[in-house]
Amino acid sequence: MIKSRMGLFVAAIAVAVASSAFLPRGMVQQGSPCRVAADTGAVAVSVARAGLTDNDSTGLVAWGLPYRPTAVSLVSDSATCQTIINNYNAALTDTSRRSVSGYVVHADSAFVLYLPPKEVSYFDKTLRYLFSQWALD
Repeated sequence: MIKSRMGLFVAAIAVAVASSAFLPRGMVQQGSPCRVAADTGAVAVSVARAGLTDNDSTGLVAWGLPYRPTAVSLVSDSATCQTIINNYNAALTDTSRRSVSGYVVHADSAFVLYLPPKEVSYFDKTLRYLFSQWALD
């Protein structure tokens, strides 16, 4: 009896792991919509700052984004992160790219969503999705 229960348990784990391989990117992760790992969080802050400094100042300001922001920090508030993720997902035409979490950075009056390794999306002060950029290899 114990062997058969153990076999069922192992089979259930194998099915769960195998099925997670077919979920869209980001859907495997559960929990908070805010990713806050210190090492990648620092990268997210750096990427956000660079994106709002190295792009065309006139274009950024026209979008309502700050040029050369002075206050840039990682967001840990679940409600803010969830709204950003929801607005990002709603703007996608390719539903396979949906995400359940990401690194959200507050930069002066705007927000930046960093989805490693290469996607950066911008949001205005009302958390409205504006556009995304991808890093080239």
